[in-house]
Amino acid sequence: MAFLVVGYVSYCLIHPQYISYQRLPIEIPKPKTLSSLHQGVQRGAIGYINPNNQHIYCRPIGEHSHDVRATASIAKLITVQVILNKKPIPSNSDGDKILITADDEARYWREVSMNGSSVHVIAGQTMTARQMVQAILLASANNIADSMAIWAYGSLENYSKAANLWLKQHSLSNTKVGLDASGYDPSTTSDAVDICKIMALAIENPTIKQIASQHEAVMPSGEVIKNTNRLLNNAGIYAGKTGFTDAAGHGVVVASKQKVKEQLLNIIAVSLSNSSYNDAFTNTEKLNRSAHDDIGYFELNPQIAIARAHAKWSKPVNITTNRSTTVYYWLDQPPQISLSINTDNTNHLGENSLMGNITIDDNNFKLIANDNIQPAPLGWQLLHPF
Repeated sequence: MAFLVVGYVSYCLIHPQYISYQRLPIEIPKPKTLSSLHQGVQRGAIGYINPNNQHIYCRPIGEHSHDVRATASIAKLITVQVILNKKPIPSNSDGDKILITADDEARYWREVSMNGSSVHVIAGQTMTARQMVQAILLASANNIADSMAIWAYGSLENYSKAANLWLKQHSLSNTKVGLDASGYDPSTTSDAVDICKIMALAIENPTIKQIASQHEAVMPSGEVIKNTNRLLNNAGIYAGKTGFTDAAGHGVVVASKQKVKEQLLNIIAVSLSNSSYNDAFTNTEKLNRSAHDDIGYFELNPQIAIARAHAKWSKPVNITTNRSTTVYYWLDQPPQISLSINTDNTNHLGENSLMGNITIDDNNFKLIANDNIQPAPLGWQLLHPF
């Protein structure tokens, strides 16, 4: 009899008791039609920056959104990023002092003769790097864009090589920088989606973001230049760029901050190839407003169980995200969700144990156990041998 008792107890102690894991259903939002698709824009794009990982999400609007055409002065968003990549302007600084040469003055008069956008310069005067960027972004000065590119890279040819390398590094495959830094020459080309991404990249630079939000600035000559973006401070718009040539038509790109579920998102709107600036500004404003309405959100917090751990000898334990978060997505593209659950914990589970990950599109979050499961007590094991 004693042998049987010892054998039974030994069996109960050796026999494994397992925790099982249950994935709980997650309600995925149903797709909805984007209002931006009904704004009548033929060559445009909308985008936003994901606050969780800073990824840029831009998408085409209109049947001609992927047409690659001349950029006009919107190319200057590339110019300032490439120049500041090599010659950054420290915060609370005006940057380098740049001597205006006879070539720079001649470049100004050439722009005047071609009726191009320009800022007056005289050989022998100096401009700070900040003033040059102001001239490029606010007044859209072609002469200053080319002069600053030559100052930074030695020649427009060298600038073009550096700019195209920068585009490649940022996977902007539909954009090409051509013969100048201003975008006046039609050899600089892009499409609406790339322009959206270029704007989003530009506002990641604090200097560019701050300058592009200015209404005006004073040049060394005393000239007060005005920002060509007349949508500033309209519906959260704080930055942007305009551009026009015969080859490009009239284009506008803007960045705004708009609240979506208690968080301010950076939203981008682009309208290109318009017949007038009135049309370009109207279409861009419509896209900016509708883009806000086209962004959905999916909430996760530690009170929502993603999965559940079960043990016959203990109460169930919820597996949740380790923090509250909101995931954003385009309403017509509901998020793709996948789980990876760690099932290595066979007979016990510690509170706050890392239990795997939940991936929502390209957002990745940790999963934890919000309570513990102790190993099965001896008494319970004796009463539950199987």
